[in-house]
Amino acid sequence: MGTSGKILITGAAGFVGATLCQRLSGSGASVRAVVRRGGNVLPSWAAADVDEIVFVSGQAGIEEWISLLEGVESIIHLAAKAHQNGRNALGDDDFFYSNLDMSVALAQAATRTGVRHFLFLSTIKVNGEGSWCVDRQPYRADDQVQPEGPYAVSKWRAEQELQRICGSSDNVLDLITIRAPLVYGPGVKGNFASLLAWLGRGFPFVVPQPANRRSLISLDNLINIIEFSLVHGEMAG
Repeated sequence: MGTSGKILITGAAGFVGATLCQRLSGSGASVRAVVRRGGNVLPSWAAADVDEIVFVSGQAGIEEWISLLEGVESIIHLAAKAHQNGRNALGDDDFFYSNLDMSVALAQAATRTGVRHFLFLSTIKVNGEGSWCVDRQPYRADDQVQPEGPYAVSKWRAEQELQRICGSSDNVLDLITIRAPLVYGPGVKGNFASLLAWLGRGFPFVVPQPANRRSLISLDNLINIIEFSLVHGEMAG
């Protein structure tokens, strides 16, 4: 991307977002952190050097996003619904609203406010639930997508819509999409957190399928990729 202007980060209070805010603002970048009203609070350690913390409703549309994009050169869109469990299980509509509709509204607002760069954090689940079902090789960029379930499908549809919007924009809005595998690190949530809690209680860890390989990425490495992408525009696509 090659940016020196203001960076807007959605999902700033999340697992990835908080550390990204700390890293970018600590290195001198101008960061506007977006936090959902009524959601998680941006930790003080992440907010220390952030220029602005702004709040967005859970039903944000184009006009609300436009009001938050003044002076923004780059967007890092991390906000998403990913987990589905227990009494707080999400319906399919919640996934599609949060992961598809909100992404589309933000991108449309970006084309109307002169934003130049849009980085979208997607998921490797867009490619499928396992490359073993194809040829037992790691996924490649040109592999056919095989999303399963509302989370993966909503992310895939968001990728398609963002490509359409950015590709047709008169503003020439650059798009970078990162399909991340499971991210681990301090503060991790979801299944990985459950696994750590299980091990922390001293229970045995049984591996029923030792040949079942999983790709993981550390939080630090993912943030390094995002930072690198902000500098190297040739990665756009």
